[in-house]
Amino acid sequence: MSTTNVDSTLMNDKEKIALEEKDELQLESIDATDASSPPILINTILMKSYGEILLLAFANTMALQNDIYEWCRDHRVHHKFSETNADPHNSRRGFFFAHMGWLLLKKHPDVREKGQKIDLSDLWADPIVRFQRRFYIPLIVLIWGFIPTFIPYYLWDERPIFAFLGCVCFRYVYVLHCTWLVNSSAHLSGHRPYNQNIEPRENNSVVYLAFGEGYHNYHHTFPWDYSASELGYRYNFNITTLLIDFFEWCGLAYDLKKPPPHLIKARMGRSGDGTNNRTIRRAKFHDWAMGIFVTLSQLIVSLSLRFVFMTIRSYY
Repeated sequence: MSTTNVDSTLMNDKEKIALEEKDELQLESIDATDASSPPILINTILMKSYGEILLLAFANTMALQNDIYEWCRDHRVHHKFSETNADPHNSRRGFFFAHMGWLLLKKHPDVREKGQKIDLSDLWADPIVRFQRRFYIPLIVLIWGFIPTFIPYYLWDERPIFAFLGCVCFRYVYVLHCTWLVNSSAHLSGHRPYNQNIEPRENNSVVYLAFGEGYHNYHHTFPWDYSASELGYRYNFNITTLLIDFFEWCGLAYDLKKPPPHLIKARMGRSGDGTNNRTIRRAKFHDWAMGIFVTLSQLIVSLSLRFVFMTIRSYY
């Protein structure tokens, strides 16, 4: 299959395996809650160290967005059957459904039918995936709830209620909505410079909130690109790609796949909407400044909430 003709609905098994963890790594790294599908592929990245894989699995559990096995299953179905009834968060059913409604309603029968046909043997063969799935409930109690509450209480004598509200509740809600915006906003608003025939789009707001996952039209057009973006971190705000490149530099990741520039250009000329993504996103300093500001905004809001709680408590 020509790399210029790869669509999210026309992938072979190898390409489907390559999809998983770029999104997971990108979306959940907002609060050091990255996740991966060890030890297979993180968007065509092979991980050498089981310690590193365990760290990413730990972060996946802290994110509390389903275990690795279930998350990867839904993500594979989403890419293969994007914007159909088999898509778990089909954006054609509206913003709310794509954002969070799909978690509140029963799955469409097509989602269940197609999901049962997805090959997940590569995931189940991994002992870390099996262990996490088997002990998921006690793991989330420990990793998602207890540890983030205990650390600030023990290290700087934070009140347990404030530690729980700030480091568990607020963090969880914030990360969830940043994740969900990829399924909603990045499928409904933005440019489509690579493929105007699919719904995923380049959405600047989601780029900043989700550490680079907003380059979504590119990601669905070239799902096997390890960085899920054309330009990477050297030109745009993309902390996840920076992290992956750091892993490669340390010798912990290898076999990073990326289409050559002439193939990307050819694809843009053939199916893009005419917008030039390089022109739109050429402001490197501005892009990173905005991304860092949005990233730090969580800490600012959290500290502000703590100040409000402390002020209220002082009156009682």
